[in-house]
Amino acid sequence: MDGLCGPYAIVNMLKVLYPDRNEQFYTTVFQNCIRSLTPKMPDIFWEGTTIDDLIVLLGVANHTLKGMSELPIKWSLLKKQATLEDVFASFKDGKVAFLSVMHPFQHWTVATSVTSKNVIVVDSDGIVSIKRKRIVPYQGTIDEENTFIDMKEMVVVEVDRPKSRSQAKSSVAKKARNSR
Repeated sequence: MDGLCGPYAIVNMLKVLYPDRNEQFYTTVFQNCIRSLTPKMPDIFWEGTTIDDLIVLLGVANHTLKGMSELPIKWSLLKKQATLEDVFASFKDGKVAFLSVMHPFQHWTVATSVTSKNVIVVDSDGIVSIKRKRIVPYQGTIDEENTFIDMKEMVVVEVDRPKSRSQAKSSVAKKARNSR
């Protein structure tokens, strides 16, 4: 294990949100992410990528996207009191979620969709399906049957698309009504 699942997860996220880009696009983002972690070398190789590192990496990816004239991304942390259903509802409509999986070790992966039975994740090993009923909140211990996620380390990401003119006008009108 090299502890670099964070940068790998960033690239996997981009492959989902920007699927038609060439390999050089993803390589450039990955290299910039690794460069941003240089001050943490070599410790990051055995200590891994933290939530704070992941937020920095999202910023690096966003800066790189803007430099390539791509639409930027936006992200938000899931609320601390989120339930599993909140988590499953968060990554739809073109959104993905970074999950901090605690089984068999702490690892960042990217959830892309959910069905009534499975959660689909994109990982360095490819696309994986995890049984939804086997995903449980991490509470300090793990077992061999379940996949545990750290509910305090959930990040939802989407492409920050410009609003259409009608959406922008509607938003301005709503703000004007609310300010009266």
